[in-house]
Amino acid sequence: MPVSWAILAGHEVRMVLRVLMLAGVFASAVQAQAADCPDPRSTSDLRASLERAQATFAELDVAGFADAVSRAERDLPCVNDTVSRSLAAEYHRFVGLKAFVDQDPATSTLSFAAARAIEPAYRFPESFIPPGNPIIEEYDAVDISAGAHTAVAAPVSGTLRFDGREELQRPDAWPTVVQLVSDTGAVTWTAYVRQGQPLPAYDARALPKAPPSGGESARGGGPNVALLGGGAGSLALSAVFVGLAAGAHARFADETTPYDQVDHYARKANTMSTTGAVVGVLGLGLTGASFVVRGH
Repeated sequence: MPVSWAILAGHEVRMVLRVLMLAGVFASAVQAQAADCPDPRSTSDLRASLERAQATFAELDVAGFADAVSRAERDLPCVNDTVSRSLAAEYHRFVGLKAFVDQDPATSTLSFAAARAIEPAYRFPESFIPPGNPIIEEYDAVDISAGAHTAVAAPVSGTLRFDGREELQRPDAWPTVVQLVSDTGAVTWTAYVRQGQPLPAYDARALPKAPPSGGESARGGGPNVALLGGGAGSLALSAVFVGLAAGAHARFADETTPYDQVDHYARKANTMSTTGAVVGVLGLGLTGASFVVRGH
């Protein structure tokens, strides 16, 4: 695939709005994703949409590719059978590819990280993404070994599955495909939850609480754990974006960087630095709020 096709113009304002969504500002969208679907879909339908996305991407059909990924995004919350690990990874990869085409590195790098966390050994076939394409660099941009997880409450009945695995730990640093599965094996809901967004509502068991210290009891509880965790996660994410900005600036300043990629790295450096600043401010705000909205 020619590099020039992959480097398409984008809008920094749109990127900042997406970053705000990462912090949970538009969390209501997650609830909408988990709503009942008038047209239930299967994992076979989802896989067919992703296969069409791959075919149109290989054919350099930009409009067809965007339409196929958008169809997959509409299919996902309507999926009524369990999503496998490999399918979750494939979904994250194509969300990342669409974000790359849209010049939205804040989304692409984290979607790619989510895919690599599931299938760390996966590499794009050279016939699909040739060596030297900027997509390869963006795919590997985030250090997945630094990704943390947060314990979530077990449902009163049924189980939670994150990216095809039954567990009670959700990733903090990148998005995840999450499903609530009933005790009979039926899928209650499926959602794509971005980092910092709450899970769709479900009847949950209480998480065990550590006994408070005397000082905390006297003050009516310690910091709000949810807000404090969101703040810490946002600050960590801000550091990731600052690192990506530094890497992009280094490539921009490198005299060996091909001339037709210089503008790409300049835009990426500006976008990543802006994103890091926005997420950092949100992290500081959430951390401060955790000490005002006390825990119980």
